[in-house]
Amino acid sequence: MKVHVMVATTQGLVAIQKIYAQDPDIRSVVSINGTSTVSPISAAYHHFVKKGVGIIEADFGASSYRVNIDGAIDQGNSWQLAFYLAHAAHAQDMLGNGQPQTGDWVVCATGEVNTSEKTVLAVEQTALKIERAASKIAEWPSNITMHFILPKASENAANTATIDQLKATQLVYVASLQQALVHLPTSNTNSLIKKPITTVSTNKQVNNKTKLTKYYPLLVLVVLSLTIYLVVYNNKQLAGSLPWQNNTPAYDKIISNNGMQTNNSRPNKTLLRLAYSKADTCTKSSLSFQELVANNGAFAKAHHEQLCDIRLVSEQVFSTVLAINIKSHRFVQATKQQNAFVIPVPNSSADYLLIAFLSPIDSNTVKQIHAYLFNLSDDYVINDSDLRQLAILAGLEYQLFSHQLAG
Repeated sequence: MKVHVMVATTQGLVAIQKIYAQDPDIRSVVSINGTSTVSPISAAYHHFVKKGVGIIEADFGASSYRVNIDGAIDQGNSWQLAFYLAHAAHAQDMLGNGQPQTGDWVVCATGEVNTSEKTVLAVEQTALKIERAASKIAEWPSNITMHFILPKASENAANTATIDQLKATQLVYVASLQQALVHLPTSNTNSLIKKPITTVSTNKQVNNKTKLTKYYPLLVLVVLSLTIYLVVYNNKQLAGSLPWQNNTPAYDKIISNNGMQTNNSRPNKTLLRLAYSKADTCTKSSLSFQELVANNGAFAKAHHEQLCDIRLVSEQVFSTVLAINIKSHRFVQATKQQNAFVIPVPNSSADYLLIAFLSPIDSNTVKQIHAYLFNLSDDYVINDSDLRQLAILAGLEYQLFSHQLAG
């Protein structure tokens, strides 16, 4: 399922097609259909991103972005709410290309954002924007989930609109970004810290290609030597399958940072299994493994450099695991694979907490946790006591763990 985000304008709906994170020294830009044609709102979007007066960098990580849209947006700030929601969907790897398919989720939005208070401000001509959206909505499959999000302060004006393609329940009025975010689906794949940059600038690609060409003979020699070493090394190791593919632990050869030896008798123990690459890429043959045992809810500090994989394994039967960055307040729902929960590797060092639930939780609980984190001040550092005092966790069975990935 994808989430398609549309900007409601007086000329009709404009789809947000794609978002790219860029090098920080490049100004943020809005382009038309992925071409070199720049939208007139580019300068305003740049300021909407940057820390200080903007909000996107603070909430979603990167300091520069390129956004592709499929039509012109000439002026004003009513695009801001839709752009913010598109960044939220992008951060969860859910942003669609503006062409909804069966089963997809569509959000149409108009509203200006108060970036200091995270509130949604009134905009003009909301009724006209709703009516001008009709032709585009009529083209979409009937079995999609759709919300048309507008400022609460513009509700009276919007109520004068008439459009057969929209049900009254699909019109949503919000006063804050928190209220707007509720109308995005919950994803299991959003990033823990900052979303890994999906593209690099053309200059960086060209520079990397030039460097590779210059040092190609040396690289060939290094790769050949490494290949010979790995063949010899792997013949001395245990079975070639990755440890999380085995039903029994195969990590006694690995020693955790605090010097604790692993063993095959671990009653009621919870472990973090880390995979590190000995090369530039995370291939099976290049991995070495580290196992950390929880001690009073804390795992020993580990290195972030060349980390490829993080998995939580326990003899306790957990239903859901959430990982929360204590500084950025971002969280991710880990993916369960066999007897382990896979936690996405952050793209930088991080301190985080794990909430491991022993009983199933519903999407409403996840949304309430998100709302709590969203409303924390940017400089607040979360601790386990904060989570234990949350009313939404009262009555739920869970365990808390802490871990630090150092640079």
